[in-house]
Amino acid sequence: MGARMIVMGTGDNSYEPDREVTRAEFAAILVRGLGLPFEYGAAPFSDIPSTAWFNNVVHTTYTYRLLTGFEDGTFHPEDTITREQAMIMLSRAMSLTGLKAKLPSQAADEVLLP
Repeated sequence: MGARMIVMGTGDNSYEPDREVTRAEFAAILVRGLGLPFEYGAAPFSDIPSTAWFNNVVHTTYTYRLLTGFEDGTFHPEDTITREQAMIMLSRAMSLTGLKAKLPSQAADEVLLP
């Protein structure tokens, strides 16, 4: 994923694989992994400055309906993403790509047993 520029380091030639991932970083990984073209302009959340490195990434994931913010109009880009939030975004990505429709109809046990 690093060679494909999906996952990038944290600066100063550091990777920090044991560090928790922020909501903005996860959005960036998702956009790069799906190969989505950037949506430019201000992200629709009050806590994201238009000059932030993640502005276009968050705007893109919002446009493709991969994420939503909080009821107060914020996104909390620097908060650590929870498993629940990540799985919701991945589920939406699966729907966007049609991957959900291609899953085998067998029970999970049958597929994973071999």
